[in-house]
Amino acid sequence: MSGIAVERRNGPFPDNYRWQQAIFRLWYTGGGPGEVARAAAELADASASSNVEAWYAVWHALAERLRTRGERHLAAGHFDSGAATLLRSSLYEQWAIAFVDHTDPRRVEGHARSLSSFGRYAAARRPSISRVEVPYESSSFPAWFVPRNSGGAGATAIYLPGWDSTKEQGIALAQALAAVEPVAAAASRAGACGCS
Repeated sequence: MSGIAVERRNGPFPDNYRWQQAIFRLWYTGGGPGEVARAAAELADASASSNVEAWYAVWHALAERLRTRGERHLAAGHFDSGAATLLRSSLYEQWAIAFVDHTDPRRVEGHARSLSSFGRYAAARRPSISRVEVPYESSSFPAWFVPRNSGGAGATAIYLPGWDSTKEQGIALAQALAAVEPVAAAASRAGACGCS
């Protein structure tokens, strides 16, 4: 490959590991590809200095636009598009505050807005998702109950994210698990249940 210049570019921020990982996680956890790509393009110059204020401004503004759009969709009776838009708003709000200092009041405010948008998504989604408390020792963990899409009994999965993610970011995993039909039920309908 002598004489051929090869640019190694694995995403929008190849020289900013934290921002690059955030973008990949945004795509992986349900960010709209076009929305994420446009926001990343807006942040190209700010990436070199890891400008936290620029990062916050871009993602927070996008979250706000989507929150307003999602509410308009719900008000017009467009529950699927309204719910999907509010879910992305919640995700972008979480990432808006990802690099803000832990003492900055915007962290608490942004987290509250994110949970509010997620709650609106959860209520509008069919079947709806419910906020629950999972008992643990003398306290409890806040959680979201995601019912099976087809109703009826099914397996239960408990997803406990690490310190750098949230249960709301893992909702796609919960929904995928809720869509899976239990093996015994599928085999029984096919007449091939080897259950004893």
